[in-house]
Amino acid sequence: MKVKLQTDGSDTAYGFKIDNVETKPEKPTPPIADFSASPTSGNAPLKVTFTDKSSNSPTSWKWTFGDGKTSTEQNPVHTYTKAGTYTVVLTASNAGGSNTVTKSKYITVKTAPIKPVAAFSATPTSGNAPLKVQFTDKSTGSPTSWKWTFGDGKTSTVKTPVHTYSKEGKYTVSLTVKNAAGTNTKTIKNYITVKTVPIKPVAAFSATPTSGNAPLKVQFTDKSTGSPTSWKWSFGDGKTSTVKTPVHTYSKEGKYTVSLTVKNAAGTNTKTIKNYITVKTAPIKPVASFSATPTSGKAPLKVQFTDKSTGSPTSWKWSFGDGTYSIKKNPSYTYDEAGKYTVSLTVKNAAGTNTKTIKNYIVVK
Repeated sequence: MKVKLQTDGSDTAYGFKIDNVETKPEKPTPPIADFSASPTSGNAPLKVTFTDKSSNSPTSWKWTFGDGKTSTEQNPVHTYTKAGTYTVVLTASNAGGSNTVTKSKYITVKTAPIKPVAAFSATPTSGNAPLKVQFTDKSTGSPTSWKWTFGDGKTSTVKTPVHTYSKEGKYTVSLTVKNAAGTNTKTIKNYITVKTVPIKPVAAFSATPTSGNAPLKVQFTDKSTGSPTSWKWSFGDGKTSTVKTPVHTYSKEGKYTVSLTVKNAAGTNTKTIKNYITVKTAPIKPVASFSATPTSGKAPLKVQFTDKSTGSPTSWKWSFGDGTYSIKKNPSYTYDEAGKYTVSLTVKNAAGTNTKTIKNYIVVK
């Protein structure tokens, strides 16, 4: 407190009066920071209520929660979103000063367990018996236990087991995984294929039809034994196929030798049938044509007739114009009397008949 005195002008000891009085408050005691929190551990997201327990009446607060977030409330509520251990700091202040308390690793936040999702792979997934298979767990969600069923009556609780299949067959595999949040199962049907050790194949085949007119469409059928895995056909006309049961069309007349080579892991074998496919030219209707030498002269006139028909005729009938006929292909005929003679040739095959007539073709004088 500050007192200001002022004289009244007299010489007495009482010649003073109080002019005014100034008072200044005393400085308060600085606070002592302290706090509590509830809860101090749990799964994310973790909602924590902080309670100020500082003494000496602080008037302001500054909290740092350890995750980069702060607050100036006296009793804040803060949510931690990520797993971790967090150090919390409170600075409490008043007019007399400030004080800080630090609680190291005060809040522990864990990741909430999630239900696992089963997944797995295997190597190899096929092969000959006995087949040793390495199974690998690829489940998500951090399972804590595993149960495998291998499809042959055997099981395992190992995380990444090795199992040997002793018999031929297709095996369905299941994996059940579990943690605190629940259970999940993954099943792959016919996942593991176990085969019997292969034997060398023996090639054999048939074809239908084996003969006919071009173009000839032939269906080839594999009849090989020993379970071949690949096929190579040679049709004898320069064409090939790797189809098991191919269809091939022959476009030209001829006799064709067919080969089939079959193969599997144990070896190769070839079957060849010589002149197996016979392709013929389809008959076409003939077109009659002919010539003669000479075509004129004095009687008696000997004339040589020549067939020039196309289409492969198989029979001929000549009419020489004087009532005489011939069935030879290239006949010779003598005209004894003068005149003009019309000549006809009729040719025939399986496809039909055709006639050529030349009027007054032969002149005999």
